Amino acid sequence: GVTYRCGDLRDDAFVRSLFASSRIRAVIHLATVTANGAGERDRAAAMIEVNVLAVERLLAAAARGGSPRVVYVGSGSAYGRAWDSTIPLTEESSPSQPEPLYGITKLAGEAVALRFGELHGLDVRAVRLGSVFGPWERETAAREAMSIFLQIGRFALRRERVVLPREIHARDWIYSRDAALGLVALTRAVNPRFRLYHLTSGLEWTRGLLHWCEALAAAIDGFTYRQAEIGEQPNVRDSAVRDRAPMRVDRVRADIGFVPQFGPEAAARDYAEWLLRHRMHVGGASSLAPGRSLSANCA
Repeated sequence: GVTYRCGDLRDDAFVRSLFASSRIRAVIHLATVTANGAGERDRAAAMIEVNVLAVERLLAAAARGGSPRVVYVGSGSAYGRAWDSTIPLTEESSPSQPEPLYGITKLAGEAVALRFGELHGLDVRAVRLGSVFGPWERETAAREAMSIFLQIGRFALRRERVVLPREIHARDWIYSRDAALGLVALTRAVNPRFRLYHLTSGLEWTRGLLHWCEALAAAIDGFTYRQAEIGEQPNVRDSAVRDRAPMRVDRVRADIGFVPQFGPEAAARDYAEWLLRHRMHVGGASSLAPGRSLSANCA
């Protein structure tokens, strides 16, 4: 029952055609370009075009097409230096201090979306998304770095040993199935009270990578893992280089009623089952260990 059309949000004619051909009741705007390191310099124009200018194009088309609800999907990266605080981040009081161009453009896109809604009578709501991992993650021309969860999964499918970083940093992970459910909940919410919400799990994920490795080792013969020795380089990389202050989720829980279904252990089991069913999608080949199976406790 889904109609799928592929196009470029930088193409005005394509964007207008979407609203001309269908009665669109709500828009979830997820398109973004990410980059870090040298990619930040080389892809600056694309980040600005997609992360900021395309927001205006899409919302203008939504306003002309009469779409009542737009959900702009931003990023916790908008907090930038505020992440270094030990104080949990709140939507109302925590400062936005992005330094990399990605965080700068996501903050700008969020501001454009919310202001455009005010100017044109659109019901625009924004979320700052935590770090997403889980089913259907893949390389695209718009994304540079894969999650450490997917990196580990690919090693497991090849039955190669993973060497984890010695220090696993705290950050706001959210399982992709929960991220999708949260966006749908906000899209369907009747008269939400706020314009900006955090969308993350609100859970402690420091042991999440170990739960993930344990689930894979139980399912895949020959897969092993360990943490790096002093001075040894890991063979998987997390983009977080230090602990990040957590984003509070009180608002989205109280106002939208969204509660994540997947904690670290449940997510590891569900993702391992998915990985084995879709191993050609992620690269590599594998099979369940004889006599073993995994059953997720969440659908």
